[in-house]
Parts: sequence; structure tokens; C-alpha cells
Amino acid sequence: MTAPGSPLAALEALAAVTHAQTPATPPERLRAALRTLRWSYGDLAVVLGCSASTPRYWCLGISPVPPSLLAWAERHAGALRDDPPPLVRLSIGGGRPGGGRPRKPQSS
Repeated sequence: MTAPGSPLAALEALAAVTHAQTPATPPERLRAALRTLRWSYGDLAVVLGCSASTPRYWCLGISPVPPSLLAWAERHAGALRDDPPPLVRLSIGGGRPGGGRPRKPQSS
């Protein structure tokens, strides 16, 4: 523990204030949720059945983000963080050189 009043204590206090995060605004929170979900503004518009510009206006702070929508998006983002999809190793072309099915031998 640093002695109170020491120069090091003053630097630690300054670092704590400097690195303290300010509460995120609703548009920032919605953008973060969309990043986690890997959704674009257009993806959200399709899910909600609204104009593609509406989510963009919310995320840019032009229109207020509906609180119920923000809560819903954050719940879905949290669920994806808590239970991410499994890593699946995909083999394109069946693992054969050149991909695809084996070729039939050509008759001469």
C-alpha cells in the first residue's frame, strides 16, 4: 500500500481517475451489443421489421434508443458471450487436394 500524500499515491489516484470508464450511452451500448452479436444495422432492421435507417439512427444517437430494445439486445449479446458457438473445423472439399470429389480416371 502506498503511503497517503506521497507522490506515488498522487500518481495512482490520477491513474484511477484517468482510466475510469464513463458510463456508456445507450447508442454506444447498442453498438457494442450488435458487435457481439455480429449484426449490422441492416441485420437488426430485418429482425425488427423496420427501416434499415432506424437502427443506424439509434446507433448514431440521432434517434433515442428504445429502452426495451436496448435491454433485449444486451440480453442476447450476453447470452452469446455466456454460451458461444462451438469451434467447428470445416474441411472444404473433403480434405482432398484440389477439393471436391475425386475425379474419374479419364480413358485414353
